[in-house]
Amino acid sequence: MSDGGYSVNMEYELMTEALSLNNVAISIPCLAFGTRPTVIQVDGNAAYDDSNGNLQWQISNVNSNNSSGTLEFEILGSADSNAFFPIGVAFSSESTYSGLQLLRVVDVERS
Repeated sequence: MSDGGYSVNMEYELMTEALSLNNVAISIPCLAFGTRPTVIQVDGNAAYDDSNGNLQWQISNVNSNNSSGTLEFEILGSADSNAFFPIGVAFSSESTYSGLQLLRVVDVERS
């Protein structure tokens, strides 16, 4: 941006079609900029969290039917681009990436 800020474009792409991710939450730090980001385009939902200064990107499902998406936002300020890191990612999944299955759980203190 020519007026002292950043134009940010983030993308996700599912590389393993058999995997399905639910409730994907991506947290991008923006506090160092001192201003709220303006979301230009989002696949899913995005909202700024005033309590911690993070832009929260929410995607309900990432699977073979929704395997890619984009978040584009602009933010004013003079902070270094390193202020966008670390980015936090959280999700749940019914299966593991490796395909391992949990067959049983044993309580070692009761056996």
